[in-house]
Amino acid sequence: MEENKKSNFLSSLNFWKGVVLVLLIVCIVLAVMIYQGKNTEENSKIPQASVDKAMKFINGYLLGGETSATLVKVYEEATPYYRIDINVNGTTFPSYISSNGKYIFPNEPYEISDLFNDEISDADGNFKEIVNAEVCSENGKPIIYFFGLSTCPHCLWEEPIIKEVVAKFGDKISYHENIDSSNDKEIFQKFSSGSYPALVLGCKYYRLGSGENEGADQEKANLTKLICNLTQNQPEDICK
Repeated sequence: MEENKKSNFLSSLNFWKGVVLVLLIVCIVLAVMIYQGKNTEENSKIPQASVDKAMKFINGYLLGGETSATLVKVYEEATPYYRIDINVNGTTFPSYISSNGKYIFPNEPYEISDLFNDEISDADGNFKEIVNAEVCSENGKPIIYFFGLSTCPHCLWEEPIIKEVVAKFGDKISYHENIDSSNDKEIFQKFSSGSYPALVLGCKYYRLGSGENEGADQEKANLTKLICNLTQNQPEDICK
């Protein structure tokens, strides 16, 4: 009889120990979930500086000044990437910004930090200038890049003009013409959203699109002026 009571007591004790252990585990799990949820909520808010930087990149680089995007909505979701909706010409597009604010994914990833370490300003001929950017060169000569397609009428308009202008500079510059070519792919990806034609002058000035709106003569004048800035006004008879 005594042994049965003792056995029942031990069984009951073990049962309640098990219940306490389960409750303890549940409490620990809930505490961890609440803590992680709190941290997720705090970390899910995208920094305003990242949003501003992304919009500056989209308008100053991806759209190249041809049109402008406006911010529609910022999603503060706890995901690896923050979503923002932007409106371009009446159409809303989703884009994604990495949590560190370094990359934007409109339809493919773009790194936005390096290009926008310096201020972007307007230059002649609808070009954009990267202020304080180092001029990229080849054998000490500024490199002029032209990217186009043989099926693109705007490229065909621009090609003879840029060739005429660069010819005047002779050995003062290095000219890279890319028609239906994947050469200089890194430069094209860095300065173009995939649009043609694209002109990159010494990695300091860039423009998407042709200069047709201003006409051939003004386009030649604008290109000459910008390239003279790169060559320190050499040759003198061209840059006077």
